[in-house]
Amino acid sequence: MSWRVPVILQATLALIVLGLLPFMPESPRFLMAQGREEEARDFLIKYHGNGNPDSLLVAFELKQMKASINLDGIDKRCGGRWRMIQVIMISVFGQFSGNGLGYFNTVIFSNIGIKSVPQQLGYNVLNQVISATCALTAASFTDRIPRRLILPFGTLLCAVTLGINSGLSAVLDKQTK
Repeated sequence: MSWRVPVILQATLALIVLGLLPFMPESPRFLMAQGREEEARDFLIKYHGNGNPDSLLVAFELKQMKASINLDGIDKRCGGRWRMIQVIMISVFGQFSGNGLGYFNTVIFSNIGIKSVPQQLGYNVLNQVISATCALTAASFTDRIPRRLILPFGTLLCAVTLGINSGLSAVLDKQTK
């Protein structure tokens, strides 16, 4: 059950999202590209303009969308497919970045001496809380730190963290032999 419960919960949430999909509105950019400008405007007024049809933000966004669609026509050509491919690639390569490692937490915890299921569950919950906290903290800095600064320092921090993880793994491996 230690791996079945998380998988069942993930599948259940995915099914809920799929079930709600028909009730989700189309994006205003999609509506604009399909010639449904009034629907796009209504959407923007409701969600970005706080119900104000004279909102400057709504007018700006509509103008920007029109210009973008007229300029590149990306929603009418293969650009939309390219965006979809990018979304799929993010999902696939996200799994290669270690996200799938969580499925092996029970084995990892057993190897380091944490054998009881309640303890393993507690550590899994703690891991998710720490991950969510770090993700939300990083997301809050997204618009405050220049993107050119994030790449080298983010990469360096990831490399340092990987080095620490590798060193600790080597020490643990020597202790278990």
